[in-house]
Amino acid sequence: MSFVKLDTGVLDSTLWLENAETRVVFVTMLAMARPDGLCESTAPGIARRANLPIDEVRASLAKLEAPDPDSRSAENDGRRIMRVDGGFLLTTYKKYRAKDHIKRDEGAPRQYVYFASNQGGHIKIGFSSNPWARVRELSTGGGPLRLLAVQSGSRQDEAALHLRFSALRKHGEWFEPGQELLTCINDVALRSSDVVPEAEAEADAEEKKKKRAKARKTPIPDGFGISPRIEAWAAEHGHGLLQERLEHFVGYAKRSGKTYADWDAAFECAVREDWAKLNGGAAPSRAGTLGAEETT
Repeated sequence: MSFVKLDTGVLDSTLWLENAETRVVFVTMLAMARPDGLCESTAPGIARRANLPIDEVRASLAKLEAPDPDSRSAENDGRRIMRVDGGFLLTTYKKYRAKDHIKRDEGAPRQYVYFASNQGGHIKIGFSSNPWARVRELSTGGGPLRLLAVQSGSRQDEAALHLRFSALRKHGEWFEPGQELLTCINDVALRSSDVVPEAEAEADAEEKKKKRAKARKTPIPDGFGISPRIEAWAAEHGHGLLQERLEHFVGYAKRSGKTYADWDAAFECAVREDWAKLNGGAAPSRAGTLGAEETT
């Protein structure tokens, strides 16, 4: 199942001043469009998908093909679609597909959800501030990984993908390469291809800053405990036995001499990846190697 981004700016556009049928037709075509913006269909086909009478669809297509002198997009005199060989081309599709898809809001931290595969073909759905460096790091310890696709996202987005593909879960953050997951990865790769190189360069620059900040890492503080933030996060994500996990984490950190810049974030990682092996599975192969600001 593919998905497409609907820019919230549409709510302030002249398109939203059209009647409901025209808006439904446009959003339907948006959902039907290929990554290049081509909606390979006819008026009857769109009518069937939009669940609208054919006459209303034809009238809506005429409005969308007409020039719009008040449109914010000067291209093609404000036309939203153009009739081409094979269907209809959404004129601003590619521009909005790439808009802010990976770039962060000014001043906000960079965060990405990524897809990577191992030699066995299994797929990892992970979260990192620098997925390119993260995949390189994981490749040095457990065999080569290949980064398949990257998109901007949060921990919540990662969790949503884990839930969406839970039927394919192998263990932890690793999934079987089912067709629906492969289609999702392909869609993400196509949408983000124009901006990934710049995002990778920015992430690598941030990584260098993090390395320079390693001197600020400290041993585990005396009396380190479970913070209210971790309690709330664990409750939200269904992680129990926090006290037992804390005891394991503190003991491990002291024995191994671990240092982190953010111990709260490090403990969150330990709970999420089940370093204490309280979920009945094997511990992650690189448990305890993550920086406090690093991710899975």
